[in-house]
Amino acid sequence: MCLIYPLNRIIDLFIPSFMVMTGIVFGVFTFLEVLATERSLAFNFEHWHAQQFTRLWKTFGPLGSNILRPTISPLAAVANGVVLDIGPGDGQYLAHYQSENIIKLYLVEPCVGLHKRLRENVKKAGLEDVTTIIDCGIQHVNILYDHGITPASVDTIATFSVLCSVPDPEETCRFLYSLLKPGGQWVIVEHVIADLKFPLARWIQGMFEVVWPTLMGGCNINRDSGSYVREAGPWTKVELGRGQNEFGWEMLGHVVGRLVK
Repeated sequence: MCLIYPLNRIIDLFIPSFMVMTGIVFGVFTFLEVLATERSLAFNFEHWHAQQFTRLWKTFGPLGSNILRPTISPLAAVANGVVLDIGPGDGQYLAHYQSENIIKLYLVEPCVGLHKRLRENVKKAGLEDVTTIIDCGIQHVNILYDHGITPASVDTIATFSVLCSVPDPEETCRFLYSLLKPGGQWVIVEHVIADLKFPLARWIQGMFEVVWPTLMGGCNINRDSGSYVREAGPWTKVELGRGQNEFGWEMLGHVVGRLVK
């Protein structure tokens, strides 16, 4: 045990380091490709950012989905009624939803480059008849309202690895809370900041954060998303904890659980 513990921590540091290096490589190749094919957009940061993240996600998204599958599956399975899934990416998790329990499924995904795979995975999951894909971010309130997503209209909110990248996360969580019906539930799996009792881990995350959002599609490595959701409003039930076999010092540790309004 004495040897395994520090070894695990060294390996844990390697993961975000590898991701940063990979993000840089993808960023360089994306720039060169855009320069060769869309020269006028070569120095447009937003275009580069979207293209770089789309390539990165298509390459590594399935791997991340497989790692989190045992954690996400039981939470997705309890989704029911009108379901609002924020940032589903290319839909790797959709197969875990129980179609017979879902009246309507809204998939809010701003990355258009992932929509083709997303539609394919909607079909594979047998959710075509109840699904609407909305091309916007969660901050585009008027677009959501136009689709009937209004206060107290949603039975289940699902956020799986997405709160790390939403703008103004605390305000976003309060807004999402307002969309839930009384008795509605929020299921969550998010990577979060290390626990307070591990200040060195938090400091290292802060160092990664300098480049992390640029290379990881706007993701932030050190958000306290569990607290944002818990404090979004009053809950009748809160079942939140660390991911299985996590200690709180992990660079990409998770908060996992379910809350009922």
